[in-house]
Amino acid sequence: SDVYKRQLAEILGGGGWAFISRGTRIVFCTEPLRHRVCPGSVELSVSGEPPLLNLSVLRKGCSSKPPPNTVFCPRHFNTDYGNYIRYIFSGRVQVNRSNPFFRLPAFLYTVYYGSELIKIGTVISFKGSRRLLEQPGLLYSFILAAPSIAEARKAEVALSSLPGVSQAPSAKERFSYLTRASHRSIEEHLRAFACRLATVLRRARSTGILKEELKRWFTQDKPLTVMNIDWGMDTPNIRILIRSSDINKILSGDSCVVEGYAHGALLLNCASAGSVAVPYELLRDRVLCLELLKS
Repeated sequence: SDVYKRQLAEILGGGGWAFISRGTRIVFCTEPLRHRVCPGSVELSVSGEPPLLNLSVLRKGCSSKPPPNTVFCPRHFNTDYGNYIRYIFSGRVQVNRSNPFFRLPAFLYTVYYGSELIKIGTVISFKGSRRLLEQPGLLYSFILAAPSIAEARKAEVALSSLPGVSQAPSAKERFSYLTRASHRSIEEHLRAFACRLATVLRRARSTGILKEELKRWFTQDKPLTVMNIDWGMDTPNIRILIRSSDINKILSGDSCVVEGYAHGALLLNCASAGSVAVPYELLRDRVLCLELLKS
């Protein structure tokens, strides 16, 4: 849509919001990050009843270092947001219906990389398609709307047991698939993705891997929308940097201008490194040592 052509997404920086669009300047730090930082908290207030809900979202950053093998610092570990995120990644947190994150509808989405593999994932409703911006992919489709993230998560786990479906392929795998897929036309990929989606959903229904209460939430006899999110694709001879340690080292002290976004990566024109692509999810995860400047 036009929104994606004008700006990529918002990120929390310095206590406020910053927007990334074509022409945004990114300066990479000369000093490496000292440690991982806690993502802080998101305070979510929900009123009303489905399908009409009123939401209030307040994001609070944090610069504390989490303990080993955890994402959150002790202060934010057991917040509503902390429990929601830990449930998403581990599934071992007990679902608390008083937690507003577990009361919102959620979506199940699929990501196609131009290969036989399809990724399946969940996203809470207020985040919507912004989740798709944060990961590498060629084509995307929402395939299920569930009454809560817990129900969507059940479907995600069930569908990921099917052949050719994964919950979390590595960034290296995903960009490798995307690079190899570049020689085919978008029409060919659309047909291939449609066939893969049809196969996955047909197997899910025929094998009975989903519980009866989940089956009724799947779209019946209605078309699925497939999305292709990119702008500024025409950048030849671009170098793809995947690992955060490599990006922080290679681009240390470099000044880069955003030229576009394509399939989960920021396309940068850097003063020293030239044309490079870096995964946008690394910026969202706050593991890149950089500063955003106004366009």
